[in-house]
Amino acid sequence: MKKILKYLAIFTASILVFTACNDEELDWNKIEFQAAPAFADAVSITGIQDSSFVLNLEPASAEGYIFYIVQASSKDDITDPIYIVEKGEKEKVEDMDVISVTISNLAQYTQYEVFALQTNAQGVPSAINTTTATTIDNWAPTITSFSPAKGSENVSITADFVITFSEPVTYVSGKTIRLFSDFASYDETIAEENIIVEGNVVTIIHSEWPYEDYINLEMDEGAFVDGTDHPSAAIVYYPATPNYWIYTQSHVDFTNLVGHFYVASENEIGFGNGERGGYWVDIERTGEYEITIYNLRFSGAELILTLNPDGNTIVVADQWTGLVHTSTGQNIMASDTDPYDIGVDYVPGSFDPATGELIFYTHYYIAAGFFGFYTYDLKLAEIPAGIETGPTNIDFTYNQK
Repeated sequence: MKKILKYLAIFTASILVFTACNDEELDWNKIEFQAAPAFADAVSITGIQDSSFVLNLEPASAEGYIFYIVQASSKDDITDPIYIVEKGEKEKVEDMDVISVTISNLAQYTQYEVFALQTNAQGVPSAINTTTATTIDNWAPTITSFSPAKGSENVSITADFVITFSEPVTYVSGKTIRLFSDFASYDETIAEENIIVEGNVVTIIHSEWPYEDYINLEMDEGAFVDGTDHPSAAIVYYPATPNYWIYTQSHVDFTNLVGHFYVASENEIGFGNGERGGYWVDIERTGEYEITIYNLRFSGAELILTLNPDGNTIVVADQWTGLVHTSTGQNIMASDTDPYDIGVDYVPGSFDPATGELIFYTHYYIAAGFFGFYTYDLKLAEIPAGIETGPTNIDFTYNQK
């Protein structure tokens, strides 16, 4: 209200100045101000629609100006306005005809207040005349956005699930909101206390989603209504429409575990070749929890590592490496098992999804009784400029098939 009075005060002051500036003969010592216009019950509203109404101003006298302000009201709890419309104008009064002004660009189902006054020819203002009107609601609430957005991938299993509507809504008790997965056994009907509504924003509190799975939403028609009980539409299971689905993250974040890696250390124990690092290899994701390293010097053309997401450890599964031993001509196997009972202690290794560093160990078993044991330290890196094509796997001991 203080803001309204300030606007009206500025307006009436400007009228007085305007009057003085246009009356060169005005003697302020002799002026007698006329009485303020009555201007009582002179403001009415007709033609109310969802985004407009007609403001009618009835002059108290055929002189001066009528000034009005329209703003969204905060007095009634009908709804929080979606946005504020504030409009202030003045109309010059030249006769006693009613002045009708269309006020547009309003929010639906929102209460608006009108403040108006009339001045006489000298700028003396009337009392402030007020009235209110509430726009009507012709439309059902619609969903304007989801978070996470429909079709999102790599979504956190604990992500906040938020639905934003086109207008304020309330939840209708007993209506079903269900989240469920395609592959796992996750199926959750959301309890009413886990449906948090704040204006036009609905937050759904859910339990953890399964990893690497499609999460779908089903929602009853009329699960939410607006201020005039218009119902929201149903959400149904894909491929029917309208639908909603997302795909959750892997148990392992592979962002930094695939790409081009620098072999910082490749240390052989057994044959005595010692430390040989300083080259680059490529790593791809080739399974749910598997990565394949291509062209390590001593551990195979394609070495598969199995990642344990619970402990960030690495296992090298029994696998033929694609290499042959130069002395015996036999195929070589990489493994973290000990089928020949050699008795070498080993650690499966570790990985760091945040940095991409891989530390792992391999064994070589040959039927003739030879074996090798290697430790590796690989780091995600960019190849220095000028040597994009090398060095790569120059194998000093074995020949690839």
